[in-house]
Amino acid sequence: MSFDEKYDSLEELGKGAFGIVKKCRNKMSGQFVAAKFVRKTQKSKMEFSREVDIMNKLCHDKIIQFIESFESEKYLIIVMELVDGKELFEKVLEDDFQLSEKKVAECIRQILIALNHMHEKNIVHLDLKPENILCYDSKIQLTIQNADNTSEEVKIIDFGSSRELRKGIQESVLCGTPEY
Repeated sequence: MSFDEKYDSLEELGKGAFGIVKKCRNKMSGQFVAAKFVRKTQKSKMEFSREVDIMNKLCHDKIIQFIESFESEKYLIIVMELVDGKELFEKVLEDDFQLSEKKVAECIRQILIALNHMHEKNIVHLDLKPENILCYDSKIQLTIQNADNTSEEVKIIDFGSSRELRKGIQESVLCGTPEY
């Protein structure tokens, strides 16, 4: 079954050098998902394959969850869970943004938990920055109490630069965001 047979593409969520991320809906279940569309080239096929392989190995509530992947005539598509939130970078730029020491500590704790899970699987992100940390409110887990009793949670996203480290193989990759 192709992507278009299984999903309806809705609005655009983000755009970058990698391609585009759209909100989509599963036609059968009605479930909303996020889909990353990357133009198909020989280089992007190799990178896509690596990203899918890495995301498949990472099953953790602090890491964006991989659902499935597709290859169309023009695009390589990664389908993942949809999280209603904002990048940490966007949140910091908001006029009403306030961050207590307690919230900073909790945010860092959650990021470290995710990184620990990745490192236990010998996976390194290589582009961890505020733009690749998604912040969202969760009413299920009350980690940081806000005025409206929601909980600020984080998820690490964008595994396009990630690598799986292997014994005896030295990685010599220059990637990520030099500013960070």
